[in-house]
Amino acid sequence: MLGALIFYVLAALVFLSVLAAAITSPFVAYRYEKTLDRYLPAMLVLLAGGLLIASGVIKDRDLQFGSLGHVIPQAEGSGAYRWLSRIANLTVVALCVPHLLSKLMIFFSARQKLSGPVTLTLVFGVTSFLLPGLLGTKPGIDHHLMYPLLVMLVVLVASDSGTETTLRLIKAALVTFFVASLLFIVIDPSRVLAPGYSGFIPGLNSRFWGLANHANAIGPMASLCIFLELYVASRLPIGRYIVIGVSVIVLALAQSKTAIGATIIGLLAILHFRSSNRGDVARPSGTCTLHRAYTFLLLAGIAASFALLLASLTGDLDRAVSRVASSGLTTLTGRDQIWAMAYREWMRNPWFGYGTELFSYDYRRSIGIYFAFNAHNQLFQTLAESGLFGLAGLAAFVTAFTLAAFRARKATLGVSVAVCSLLLVRSVTEVPLRVSAIGSGEMLMMIAMMTIWRMSRAVDESSVAQTPHAPFRTQRWALP
Repeated sequence: MLGALIFYVLAALVFLSVLAAAITSPFVAYRYEKTLDRYLPAMLVLLAGGLLIASGVIKDRDLQFGSLGHVIPQAEGSGAYRWLSRIANLTVVALCVPHLLSKLMIFFSARQKLSGPVTLTLVFGVTSFLLPGLLGTKPGIDHHLMYPLLVMLVVLVASDSGTETTLRLIKAALVTFFVASLLFIVIDPSRVLAPGYSGFIPGLNSRFWGLANHANAIGPMASLCIFLELYVASRLPIGRYIVIGVSVIVLALAQSKTAIGATIIGLLAILHFRSSNRGDVARPSGTCTLHRAYTFLLLAGIAASFALLLASLTGDLDRAVSRVASSGLTTLTGRDQIWAMAYREWMRNPWFGYGTELFSYDYRRSIGIYFAFNAHNQLFQTLAESGLFGLAGLAAFVTAFTLAAFRARKATLGVSVAVCSLLLVRSVTEVPLRVSAIGSGEMLMMIAMMTIWRMSRAVDESSVAQTPHAPFRTQRWALP
C-alpha cells in the first residue's frame, strides 16, 4: 500500500513538472528568441549528425547476402539505437516546440503573417502526412514524420546570422560519417560492403553502403558534401582537398547512378553560374573566348567518345551491354513492379491514398516483397501514400523551393541550383522528401534545403560581390 502511494505521488510530481515546463518553456524561448534563432539550427544539425554516426556504429548487420536482394538493413535496429532515437525525438520536441510557440506569440503580437516558405511547409506536412493518416485507406498517424517537420520549420524561421555555421556543421557531420564508414572497410567489411555487385568500376565486385541504410543513401550524401564544400569552403587548403577527396571516393564506391548523375548536373550548374558571373572584363570586339573549365569538359567528352569507340572495336562494349541487361537494369531493378503496386494503392483511394503505413513491415509482408521499403519514386510514393491532396502539397512545396534556389543562384553562384538538382534527380528513383528519422542523410539534406530557402528571401541580386554568404569568392575553389 505504501509502495503504491509513493509511486502515485512520484508520478504526480513528474506530471506536474512536465506540465509546468510545457507552460513556461514558450515564455523562456520568447525571452531568448534571438539567441535561439541563431544557434538552434546548428544544435539540430549536431543532434542529427551525431545520431546519424551513432546509428551506423551501434546497429548491427551483415551485408554478405546484400547482392541477392534479401538485405535486412538493420530493420528496427538494436535496443540501444531505439532508445537513442527516442531521446533524440524528445530533444527535438523540447527544443523546437517552445521556440515555434514563441514565434507564434511574436507573430500574433505584431500582427504579422506567416512567411510563404513556412506556410507551404505546413501545407506539405498536413497534406502529405496528417490527412492521409486520418482519411487514408488505412488510417494511422506516424509520429516519426512529425519530428523532421519541426526541424524544418525551426530552420525556416531562424535568423540569417547562423547560416554559414549551419552549412559548415552539415558538411563536417557528413565528412565524419564518411571517414567512419571508410574505416569499417578495415574494421568490419561485412557491415559496409555488399559483395556480388557488378558495377562500373573494373575489378570491384562489392558495393559500398558505408554505415548508411543503403548505397543509394550514402551516395547523395557525398553529392551534398561536394556542393557544400564548393559553397562554404574549408579555411585551410588541405581541408578542402580532404573533403572533396573523401566525398569523391565515397561517391565512386557507392556506385549510385542517380547520385553520380545529380553530381554531374550540379557541377555543371555551378560551373555555368560561376563562369557567367565573373564580372565584366573588357575583351577585343569579335573575340571568341572559351572558359578553361568548358575546354576541360570538351576534352573529357572527346576522351569519353574515344574510349567508347575503342571499347566497341575490342568487343568490350558488347560485353558491358550484356552485363547491364542481365543485371536487371532493363526492368529498373524491380522498380517497375513497386510502381505498379503504388499505382494500385493510389487508385483504391485517389484523394487521400493508403496512409502513412504504406510500405511498413506489415504491408511488405502482406504483399510478399520485403525489400520494398518505399516506392522508389517521390511522385509514386506521394500518390500512393497521400493521394491527390498530397500531390498538390508536394507540387507547391517543390515548386516554391525550386524558384527559391534559382532566386539565390547568383548569391551562391549556382550551389543552390545544384542542391535543388540533387533533390529533383534523386526524386526519380528515391523518396528524399519523406524523412522519417532525425539521424539520417535526408534530414541533413532537408536542413540544407531549408537554409537555402531562408537565404533566398533576403538575397539582393545587385550586391552579390558583397554578400557574406559567398566565401568562395575569396577561397581557392574559385575558378580561374
